[in-house]
Amino acid sequence: MNYRYKESNDKVIEIGVDTVTLTCLFDENNICNWSFLSLDDSNNLRPHIDYCNKAYEYSYLLGGWLIENYCLRIKPDKDGYFFALQPV
Repeated sequence: MNYRYKESNDKVIEIGVDTVTLTCLFDENNICNWSFLSLDDSNNLRPHIDYCNKAYEYSYLLGGWLIENYCLRIKPDKDGYFFALQPV
């Protein structure tokens, strides 16, 4: 679907699997520049945080886990929390 934000006209793909939804935001060149992972029950973040702590290095400077050239952060929203992956 198309997503209009400020002056850009981006595209969004949402994929729902079991208890999570993966949302990818693509720019005008069809390059994914943001990914979001929303949990159906964001009150149960602990297993996901434990996994990230074991698998990736946490950067206190960036406020998230470093995955190659990306930073995975936990962001709040009106319904709870979601994971956001963005280029560093």
